[in-house]
Amino acid sequence: MLELAGATNVQYVVKPVTQYLEDSLSKEDRNVSDNCKYLLDNRDLCLCQQNTPIIAEKLFDVLEQVCSSPEDLKWVFQLLRKVIKKPSVTAAPRSSPSAVAPPRSSPSAVTPPRSSPSA
Repeated sequence: MLELAGATNVQYVVKPVTQYLEDSLSKEDRNVSDNCKYLLDNRDLCLCQQNTPIIAEKLFDVLEQVCSSPEDLKWVFQLLRKVIKKPSVTAAPRSSPSAVAPPRSSPSAVTPPRSSPSA
């Protein structure tokens, strides 16, 4: 359903998961459930970082506090690495060479054709 709503709605998953993890901190539960891992692994956190950096920062702050096992810490590292390595969404999309318009030249850059010398 979130896929249909558009990629910009990533925060509607990330924010509740962050809140859930924060609540688990108060219960001294230091494990990240497989369900939370699945949700975060399958969200575009790079887009979340770009659109709502406060939510993304809070997520990683909470994950840092919640995770205590080496396996969970490795997972957080891999999650963060995906965010860092993913190309920017704002970059120009690649298109096929046939779809690319030729570059425009400014009128001042166009030189008139030379006339051949008359005999």
